[in-house]
Amino acid sequence: MGGWTVLYYILKYPPTPSPVSAAADSPPRVQVAGAFVMCPMVEASPESRPHYLTEMAGRGIQYLAGTLPLAKSLRGKVSRDPRVEEDFFADPLCYHGWLRVATGFSLLSGMTELDKSAEKIDIPIRIIHGSSDRVTSHLGTQKLFNRLPNKDKQFEVYEGYEHVMLRIGHDEKDDEERQRVLADWESWLLERC
Repeated sequence: MGGWTVLYYILKYPPTPSPVSAAADSPPRVQVAGAFVMCPMVEASPESRPHYLTEMAGRGIQYLAGTLPLAKSLRGKVSRDPRVEEDFFADPLCYHGWLRVATGFSLLSGMTELDKSAEKIDIPIRIIHGSSDRVTSHLGTQKLFNRLPNKDKQFEVYEGYEHVMLRIGHDEKDDEERQRVLADWESWLLERC
């Protein structure tokens, strides 16, 4: 959800001419001058979205039983490399259970709000997405990107890449995908800094 979080932050807190604080005694908000975004959660991939009937049932009970588990996790969908999933499930800071009803609909609401307000995101931006992403849809990301008003914007689909684009390879050859993304990221930043 990192890519979505970046886009949503930019939407909620667009750059201003002078620093703005959330409250009188708090530090100024971070002014985002540009963003490099990977696989944002703009639209769920068909492989990850719950069945239509499950979604309808969830809509009916979300206010009464919001903590009820609704859908299975994304197990086996983030990467073809089993080590990625093993690392995720070994991390005690990650939630390993089923997606809860209220959480799922909050995520959907956030995606909808982002989609409706895409025209307000007006900073230099580069969005990349893997064509084989089974978590989020690169086609949905392309639609959102097309509506961004800024001139300094780039979108690229990495053919064959999955949701986890920075997966560490088994060896130097296998790590080439990650190195390509890191080089792209570095190049984009250096052109603008």
